[in-house]
Amino acid sequence: MREKECWYWLLSQEYLGPVALRRLVRKNGSAAAVKDGDWTGLTAFQQTMLRESGKDEAAIRRGFEQMEAAGIRLLTEEEDAFPERLRLIPDPPPALFVYGKDLDPAQPAVGMVGARSATPHGRAFAEQLAAELSEAGVLVVSGMALGIDGASHRGALNGPGGTAGVLGCGIDVVYPAYHAKLYREIVQKGTLLSEYAPGMKGLAHHFIARNRLISGLSDTVIVVEARKKSGSLITAEYALNQGRDVMAVPGRPGDPLSEGTNRLLKDGAACCTCVQDVLDLLKIPLKKESQKRRTPALSGEEKTVYDALKAGAAHPDALARQTGIPVERLLQILLALELDGLVQAQPAGLYAVSRTEQ
Repeated sequence: MREKECWYWLLSQEYLGPVALRRLVRKNGSAAAVKDGDWTGLTAFQQTMLRESGKDEAAIRRGFEQMEAAGIRLLTEEEDAFPERLRLIPDPPPALFVYGKDLDPAQPAVGMVGARSATPHGRAFAEQLAAELSEAGVLVVSGMALGIDGASHRGALNGPGGTAGVLGCGIDVVYPAYHAKLYREIVQKGTLLSEYAPGMKGLAHHFIARNRLISGLSDTVIVVEARKKSGSLITAEYALNQGRDVMAVPGRPGDPLSEGTNRLLKDGAACCTCVQDVLDLLKIPLKKESQKRRTPALSGEEKTVYDALKAGAAHPDALARQTGIPVERLLQILLALELDGLVQAQPAGLYAVSRTEQ
C-alpha cells in the first residue's frame, strides 16, 4: 500500500492514540514500513487488532479513495499544508483530516468556546463578537458543539476571517446532528479538521483531546460562558500550557454559567467585553470603517436607556430605578443596544456606552 493509504489505516485504529502512533511510525521510518515492521512497545491487544485490520488491503485502499473522492484530505505533520501552530504544541497530532480550505499560517486566529447550554445573551454575544473578529480578518476556531461553539461559527462564517471547526469525531460525522446545515456551510466557506478518521464516533475522551487542537490553532482563547466544571476550562488550561493567551467574558455573580469565566478572570485571564479588547491583545487595528460607527436614530425606551448610560456605567437595577423601565424589559433593551455595538457589558454586571461611540 502507498504511504498515505497506510496512514489512513493506522489513523483508523481507535485503540492507537497519537503518542503511540507517532512512536510506531518513527520507529519504523514510515507509515508504510509499519505494515511489516517492528511493533514492540504495543500491547498484545494492539498488535492483534493491528494485524487483523491490516489484512484486507483492498478495503483500506477503497476507504481511502472514497475519502479523497469526497474532498477530504489527509495531512501528515511533515507536509507544508499541516497547520504550523500545531507543530509547536506539546502533543501535536501526527496527522489531520481536513475538509474545506487549507488554513493560512499567517492569519491571526482566536478560539471561542463556552457552554453548550448557553443563555440567549451568551449566544448573541458570541455570534456578534465572532462576526466582528471575522470582519477584522481574524479566523474564529471552535469545536462545533451546541451553544457558544455554534454561535461563534455562525457569526464568523460570512466575514473575510472565516471559521474553522475542530471535530471530536470522524471528519465525515456530523455531530451534533442539529449542526448538519452549519457543517455543510463550513465545508463550503471554511475549514473542518479532525485527528479522527472517517466514520469514527465521537467518544468522551475524543472531545477532551479535541480541545487541545482548538487552543493549539489559536493565538488567543476566549471563554464566553462556562460552569465551574466545564470542558471550556479544559481548553483554557490547554491554552495556558501551550503559551496562548486566555480571555474570559465577565458574567453576573451567582449565575452558574458565569462561575467558570469569573474564576478565570480572578486567576488572571484578560477581560473580554468587546471586539476591541481582543484586537488590542492581538495588536490588530480596527478597520477604518469600523473605528467610529454612526449611532442609529434611537427612540422610545432605547433612547432613554442609551441617554442614561451616557452619564456613566450603570447596573441594570440602577437603570431600572432611574428610567422606570422594568428590569426584564431593560435587559432586552441592553442586549439589543449591545448587538448594535452601542453599549458594552463590563465587569460586575455594569453596562456602558461602547468605546467606539464615545
